Amino acid sequence: MEKNQMLSKSAHFELSENGFLYMLDGGERTRVTPVLAFPLEITDGYVGIYDPEGEELCIIEKLSDLDPADAGALKTALERRYYCPKIKKILSVESKAGIAMWKVETEDEKEIEFAMRDPYKSMIRVSDTRFFAVDRDGARYEIPDIEALDKKSFSKLEIYL
Repeated sequence: MEKNQMLSKSAHFELSENGFLYMLDGGERTRVTPVLAFPLEITDGYVGIYDPEGEELCIIEKLSDLDPADAGALKTALERRYYCPKIKKILSVESKAGIAMWKVETEDEKEIEFAMRDPYKSMIRVSDTRFFAVDRDGARYEIPDIEALDKKSFSKLEIYL
């Protein structure tokens, strides 16, 4: 496949047993990485497909245009790459030596702990009510709607907004 072109009609995607994504095209099997061009706004299209050296092989405008099996493999790989727990409740925020330790409950009822170096700079506003918290390792945690948080959770968050 020539680089930087639209996906060829003969190309297909598959996930290996280890969870790696491969693109099969014209007898070639290449391990690839899918990357969303607009990860915060558009999650079902404009997916760049990159080879192991980081070169863009092609771009997919809409996942819905693909065969369901190919779209499923790509969606699974994208979900792994862009895993972002949604915060339902903020249980505690404690500052120690310049690091804010957060303990939260996610929408799937799991308790997660993470650390932020600078919470004032690590809270990313996407809209008036939607935020992302970015921990010191770069992992993201979404707060889909700060207005939906309970009062105690909001009071723990409010200082950083």
